[in-house]
Amino acid sequence: MEAVGLSEDRPSKNGRKLDAMSKELVAIKKLLILIASKSGATSDEIGKVLDVSGSAIRNVLAEKKKMKMSSRRKDQEFQNH
Repeated sequence: MEAVGLSEDRPSKNGRKLDAMSKELVAIKKLLILIASKSGATSDEIGKVLDVSGSAIRNVLAEKKKMKMSSRRKDQEFQNH
């Protein structure tokens, strides 16, 4: 028997809202990590505040750097054509 309003085929309106909010919170967290890093905080210091390892912070920062490099590469390809 299926609960009313709970279908596995499509997420509920509340489920979609929670998913969107979750994505926004992750983006805010990553932005704050980047700001703290740019301000001179070490990955270990940032990790202590967030209760994660310094290597987890370095991975987040590496992800941002990869995205930035990918964006630059796309811009260069666009300018070359």
